[in-house]
Amino acid sequence: MIAINLLLVGFLISIFGMELYGVFAILMLFNLNGAFSIFDFGLEGAVHYFIAASNSHAKELSIMFYAIILYFTIGLSIIFILYILTSQIIGLIDTDLLTKVELLNLYYYVLGGLSVQFLTMPITATLEGKRLFYITKTINIFISILQILLILIIVPSSPELLLVVKILLLSFVAKYMLLLIFLKRHFKESSVNDFFFDFSLLKEIIKYSGVLFISRIIGFIYNQTDKLLILIFLTPVSMAIYDIVTKPIMPIRIIIQIFNSSITPEVASRYIENDFDYISNLFDDFLRYMYILIIPIFFALLFSIESILKVWLNQEVSIYFEISYFVLAYF
Repeated sequence: MIAINLLLVGFLISIFGMELYGVFAILMLFNLNGAFSIFDFGLEGAVHYFIAASNSHAKELSIMFYAIILYFTIGLSIIFILYILTSQIIGLIDTDLLTKVELLNLYYYVLGGLSVQFLTMPITATLEGKRLFYITKTINIFISILQILLILIIVPSSPELLLVVKILLLSFVAKYMLLLIFLKRHFKESSVNDFFFDFSLLKEIIKYSGVLFISRIIGFIYNQTDKLLILIFLTPVSMAIYDIVTKPIMPIRIIIQIFNSSITPEVASRYIENDFDYISNLFDDFLRYMYILIIPIFFALLFSIESILKVWLNQEVSIYFEISYFVLAYF
């Protein structure tokens, strides 16, 4: 998927140019896989944990309903705030290639996609809490491939950035519908009458989310601060250049995210139990295995990143490969 995404980036740049691709990269910050991952508030990991630990179908249903209510409330609040701040956010995107109306249309479609993502999160968290990762990951891969194919087939005949954003929105809706189908199949023998309100359970979910939220804050600082600073102080072209030259480093970021997502729920549960010795030992093992995986990739990228950029794009962009070295060292 990383290779496919790299090809897609090159395709979008060839169609729209650096500045419009920079606008696209900015809009993709408004995504639960981007800068807005912090507004998950650790809830996904909490749902994973409590669904996995539940001992009854009725309790699973209750946890899922709590997740839906919490995500809906959070999502509605975030979308409302973003709508109120529309003028200020649009004002940060400094480009002469799009009118204000065109930027507003793009922004509203992106907010639509963000809304669907908030609706999707409790379904994904519930299925993964039941260890049905093969369902969620298969759907993710299928939707990503469909998304890329639609862009490659449709966009060349009608090269508009709005069309790309519409395809992304359509893919989010398709993903939501597919996950909903599998969720209904899993709870096909359940009914609303099986739901029971347990305020203590809701408090435990929120408490557990609070512990995980610390990880979300660290992840936000680690993964998104750079792009937010570029959005505030520089131009879409700068965002495009930075997004491009850091793409080859994605394998390291993905490994770190996988390790973090796998270890965080366990750390949170042990933290609640005050089992700090176990956390310390787990942390040591975590670092050991992560470095075993990352160090070979680091040196491979260190000696090949300039060549990758030159082959992938062109000399105009590859002259900025020093940025990749800096970010590689940072990771």
